[in-house]
Order: sequence, then C-alpha cells, then structure tokens
Amino acid sequence: MARKTGDYSLTFRCVNCGRVELFASFPSRDVVNEDEVRARIYEASCNCGWKGNACGYSAIHISRASGFKAKAGGH
Repeated sequence: MARKTGDYSLTFRCVNCGRVELFASFPSRDVVNEDEVRARIYEASCNCGWKGNACGYSAIHISRASGFKAKAGGH
C-alpha cells in the first residue's frame, strides 16, 4: 500500500534585496489545507544571504512536492 505525502515549499519576496528568492519549507507527512500552511511563521533564507522569519500569508507561491511512499503491509 502507498501513502500520499506532501512537503510544501514557500516562496517569498526578500525584504533585503527585493528579489523573489526567499525560500522556506513546511515538511508534512500528509496533504494539508493551504490555509494551515499560510498560517505559520517560517525561518526563511534568501540567495542574497538574508535570513529571518516570514509569515506564510505573505508567500508569493506555495508548491507541494507530492509523491508516494511505500508502506509496508502484510498479505
């Protein structure tokens, strides 16, 4: 049996350089509602070197890396 997974990647506009290169992630074993992902505060980092907190509501883009993980089961 396979179980669906959902790790989320959030993209923000950097408050330091202004580029859309500030990234954060939300690891999850299950698929969750987007409102739950947006309602959190994330530790984010930019390619310019800035690091800090970002609110999920200010995310420009949220993507989910969906996949299936094998789950051991007996026959």
